[in-house]
Amino acid sequence: MGITGSSLFPVFSQEILDEVLDHLDPECDYQLETLRVCAITCPQLRVASQKRLFHTIRLPLSSAVLGGSVRRLREVLNSNPRLGTYVKILSVIDSVDPSPFSVWVLDDENLASVVARFTRLRGLSWIAGQGTDWTKIPDKLQRALISAFALPSLLELRLAGFIHFPLSIFKCCRHLKLLKVQAFMNIVTDLELPLDIGQLEAPEINLDALSLVVTRQDTSHRALHYLAAHNPPFKLDSLKRLSINVVNDLGHTALVQKLINANTQTLDSLILHPLFTEDDDEDDLADINLSSLTSLKRITVHFPLAPFDMPMISFQWLTSLFDNAPEKTVKHVLISVYTTEDDTPTALTVGDWAGIAECLCDEAFDSLESVMVSIYAAQERWEEMATYARALMYHLRTLEDRELLWVTLNDDARGTNMVIEL
Repeated sequence: MGITGSSLFPVFSQEILDEVLDHLDPECDYQLETLRVCAITCPQLRVASQKRLFHTIRLPLSSAVLGGSVRRLREVLNSNPRLGTYVKILSVIDSVDPSPFSVWVLDDENLASVVARFTRLRGLSWIAGQGTDWTKIPDKLQRALISAFALPSLLELRLAGFIHFPLSIFKCCRHLKLLKVQAFMNIVTDLELPLDIGQLEAPEINLDALSLVVTRQDTSHRALHYLAAHNPPFKLDSLKRLSINVVNDLGHTALVQKLINANTQTLDSLILHPLFTEDDDEDDLADINLSSLTSLKRITVHFPLAPFDMPMISFQWLTSLFDNAPEKTVKHVLISVYTTEDDTPTALTVGDWAGIAECLCDEAFDSLESVMVSIYAAQERWEEMATYARALMYHLRTLEDRELLWVTLNDDARGTNMVIEL
């Protein structure tokens, strides 16, 4: 008796097949092609393949509109609306050029229709061109975005680069866990919106993570004051991660300190972005006290090395910050410093790093497992900055002796880096 053709092959359950396809990465070219083939040739694999293919949509906006990919995506979603429900992550990168051209791109009618199709988003990231004016965004696209913000499934929202952005929109983010606001300018709180926010407004937004990083002191103060004044709907007493600007202003520092004090039991990661100016008095710095953060495990600080020839201000502030850190809880410290094109390494002061090392060798940091200093500079200046980095390591040698120190030199534009050794 012969063996039938079907019995030559094992039969796998749908759950096993789905699990196999879940391990294919659409970011990898050959695995992407595998998913495409599965989606069009095998009915049993079609749905699982489509879910992987459409899980994350990334749109480099200008090229996507001009090249017709947004229009083609709209046609695909119109022919099979179910595909829109498979999209969990939407990442849009607008033109970095703040020109009328970028506004024209936003006016493409296909864009609003595509955004409206994604009804089960978990994460939305919109990196706008520097100077993209929210008030100039077409009404249909505004409505689609606000509806996306209000999705019950949306957990993470990242927005960057807008001006005249109405913070009241955040009231409709019903189940948000992470909110990241970056590089906003000229925010507004009373702009008339195209949708009735009252119908979408959540009674309370219980955030796990908040990132509020902008480019100007006044914008940072206004945004933080708005969040503090409208609490609820923002529940800001159970944050696990906080990333925020610090300016040398008593009022702003008081708001930052209040936010820190409200999360003494939950905050485990704190990222600070000082926005000092050349007019700041190093003898009158507004200190931040972290001693009440009993769960704090990681401290990250990003600051410029010498934009105004002011390293002493930054070092004094850093020393004070570490002096006021919680006892024996912090495991990791990252200090990220960056130069601008006009900076000259000879103007930088390396001797002040010794004070940082002294703070981090105090018994309050007995739980410390690593200290990383990341220096960002254009690659053509790496030789100069490597010399600076080695001098820095000499002043941090007590940390090196304890095998805690890592110093890296990074080219932000290319994403490359190298580890510096003495």
